[in-house]
Amino acid sequence: MADQPDYDTDTSDMLVPHNMLRSAFGDAGRAIGSARAGDDARVAAVGTFYDNVLRLLAVHHGAEDELLWPKLRQRAPQHSDTYDRMEGQHANIAVLDHAAADSLEAWSGGPDAETAAALVAALGNLSAALDQHLREEEREILPIATRTVSPEEWAELPGHALRAFDGDKPWLILGLLFEQMTEEQQAHVVAQMPPPSAARWTETGRAAYAEFIAEYRA
Repeated sequence: MADQPDYDTDTSDMLVPHNMLRSAFGDAGRAIGSARAGDDARVAAVGTFYDNVLRLLAVHHGAEDELLWPKLRQRAPQHSDTYDRMEGQHANIAVLDHAAADSLEAWSGGPDAETAAALVAALGNLSAALDQHLREEEREILPIATRTVSPEEWAELPGHALRAFDGDKPWLILGLLFEQMTEEQQAHVVAQMPPPSAARWTETGRAAYAEFIAEYRA
């Protein structure tokens, strides 16, 4: 067994993206049901919302695959069966994510009862698998990471994910994440952002998010 570093890293911030994803996928039935053929603006808002959320999920897991699992395997190899299970869940969720993206594209191009039902089902399948994974990760992985990953290493995860994010509305993701934070946590995140990114959020992103999310949730 490899010696374990003596860390006491606060990993509770992982609940922010986890709870954001839970909330977003939990709202799928209402959001999709509210968009009707002919209401192009509503369909576009819902479609854009889930396109960005699906892309965020992919890069969130990609950051863990690249930065977290290798460190845990090296430093706490006695939990290898747990890592294998988590990585297997990531692979399954990636398949479900792609299937949901395909259903989203079909619904966005032809929002009728059939494509809506298929999209709700695809997002439901993804949500169920994701919920199981998130619960297991919070219960089993976060305590290991607390002991084996330094605060500096842990802090690399969200930045890696956001740099890899390829959705068209990064301010949407930031706003959804901020909804899961206290005002103090939000201020800390903005203070740690590169100045140009912080300026984009405070000058235009926050207002764009407020306008978009109001339309999406109407």
